[in-house]
Amino acid sequence: MAAAALVLGWALLGWLVGAAAAPWVQRLIGPDAPDLGPPPRLVALGPLAPDLVLQGLLAVALALLAWREGPGLTLVVHSAYAAVLAVVLLIDFRTRYVYHVIVFPALAAALVLTPLASGQPFWSGAAGALVGALALLALRLIGALVYRGQEAVASGDVTIGALVGATTGLQVVVPALLGGIILGGVLALVTAATRRSLSGTMAYGPGLCLGAFLALLAPR
Repeated sequence: MAAAALVLGWALLGWLVGAAAAPWVQRLIGPDAPDLGPPPRLVALGPLAPDLVLQGLLAVALALLAWREGPGLTLVVHSAYAAVLAVVLLIDFRTRYVYHVIVFPALAAALVLTPLASGQPFWSGAAGALVGALALLALRLIGALVYRGQEAVASGDVTIGALVGATTGLQVVVPALLGGIILGGVLALVTAATRRSLSGTMAYGPGLCLGAFLALLAPR
């Protein structure tokens, strides 16, 4: 009974965190995507439902983490990571922008919090961030060669790779990156099929964020 209450309460928390973050996200991306339009919302709920996609993602993510972790520091830290990853995922998916004002503070915090929450060595978050950044930088360079100078992997994806490594730590960064790259590749293929072209930047950012979250849920 207590476990069910925790899951439901954490799902509600995710919904409310999404409601609080949505207006700020819209103000952030507005100047860069003036034609995007408002996110899907439920007008009847007013400020409690300004972005149904973001709020739904966070409600499900936090509920899964509560079910997986139970109460404790790990749940709090991983829930904060899930909130950041969800915001980065949706902004990247909607606008193809990665904002340093979101990623860099989260990255810096994860360097300290990941070892505390996961029991990994104190340097694990920093090492994971380095591995993540280098892996995506290598993909970026390979993509530039394959596509003859065109940007196949965006510079923002390198930043997201560092964030993935910092949040998962060195012990889990490789499966997180592999899962994220596979998911990003699937999204890229879907995008290419929709546009009937293989040119252009691939959608690795959302896949990487999903890969990081799945790694946080995985048994350790």
